[in-house]
Amino acid sequence: MSQSSATDVPEVTINSMGTKEVEFDNLEGYEYVVVGSGAGGGPLAANLAHKGHKVLLLEAGDDQGSNLNQQVPAFHFRSTEDENMRWDYFVKHSQMRLSRERTRK
Repeated sequence: MSQSSATDVPEVTINSMGTKEVEFDNLEGYEYVVVGSGAGGGPLAANLAHKGHKVLLLEAGDDQGSNLNQQVPAFHFRSTEDENMRWDYFVKHSQMRLSRERTRK
């Protein structure tokens, strides 16, 4: 497999409405496309790449690489409260599931 180059990286622009647009000039040659670098996606993409496969890993959000809350592992607690990094999704637990757990024999 050949090494990836800077030309393989998608180009991100912001249109007049402030919405990000991503252009993929060259998607040829990717053997795997992994969506999301969460608990499963990140390790999967890394393991495939280590085995020599050409992998495209897509992730939501913008680049926070220069944000200290992203750079410093000890700042993880701060990153969850950082407006630039948090997603503001909340969990609503199913009442049916809780009811089943209470009536388990």
